[in-house]
Amino acid sequence: MNTRPLDRRDFEEAFPLSAVQQGMVYLSAQRPEKRLYHNQLIIRLFDRAFDAAAFEQTLLVLCRRHGMLRTGFLKNRRGDYLQVVRREARPEYSHRDLSDFEEREQEDEIRLFLEQDLSRPFDLAGGGLLWRARTFDLGDGDVCLLWLCHHAMIDGWSGAALVAELTNVYSRVKEDPLFELPPLRSSYKLYVAEQTALRGDPEALAFWRRELDSYRRFSFPEPARSSDGGARRKKFTLELGGELRRRLAEGAGTSGLSPKSACFASYMTALAMFSYHNDITAGLVTHNRPVCADGERIIGCFLNTTPVRFLAPWGISWLESARAADETLLRIKAFDMIPLADIALALGETGRERNP
Repeated sequence: MNTRPLDRRDFEEAFPLSAVQQGMVYLSAQRPEKRLYHNQLIIRLFDRAFDAAAFEQTLLVLCRRHGMLRTGFLKNRRGDYLQVVRREARPEYSHRDLSDFEEREQEDEIRLFLEQDLSRPFDLAGGGLLWRARTFDLGDGDVCLLWLCHHAMIDGWSGAALVAELTNVYSRVKEDPLFELPPLRSSYKLYVAEQTALRGDPEALAFWRRELDSYRRFSFPEPARSSDGGARRKKFTLELGGELRRRLAEGAGTSGLSPKSACFASYMTALAMFSYHNDITAGLVTHNRPVCADGERIIGCFLNTTPVRFLAPWGISWLESARAADETLLRIKAFDMIPLADIALALGETGRERNP
């Protein structure tokens, strides 16, 4: 863990925050007591000969490969934020053996650690690292990894890729303590640069003005009321098992669609049925990695919420609706890196509670 004062010579590069990072940092600073975006991921590993020293070395290997694991946020005198990438960084990592504890005691110890961790917010203005890790040996090869980080540094896709890489590298490091990964050919800086350029492109905002011209704000019909005057609501949860996902992918492929388009078309069709309108605008969470060398390996937060307008005539088949949805998703793809806040302003939405 780095504790000495910061020096410009320690930094490999510095660049602005992306739009989603700016939003997360702003909300975290406004409501520090809420611990917004303070992620605590619990990951179960299996290794009957767990080696904490090799695991720490694995974290160092990953740090050298991924700039985001060496990144901190700095706030300058004007109140603007920069993300700075250190040339070298040693993450905070610790290990504890709980193998002699009963299962309930182990759970209590881990729960207590997580509660204490929330009292240690990440430094979002002084350049400190945005993550730390802790492992617990639970016995019989069961290892609990706690990956603690601020969401502004990593999204779910990146997190899943990082965990997979971590387990693979750990196996290699146990065999060869000198194992290293080749450096990536691109970094998160490229994503920020692409988004900044697109935000300054007049055609991008002109596209969204045309796309959402006179859009209709979605609202559900009033819920049915019970005899005592209260709204009658029920919550249904449907888990998509492996067989259903397989059939969905197979059916979508047979129709020339992606599973994403098929699911999105079903969702928008349902909203149209519930609201009795066929002009529906809803938000779609998008993930915009740059198309570049090693782009799929870059660690970072690439999320955005994109407004999608679905306008289909009544009476058409579901397949026709799905193809229309697919065409819509393809049409907006070139501009879905524009932040939702920019789109809202371009449409004249100025109130905080008003967005497409």
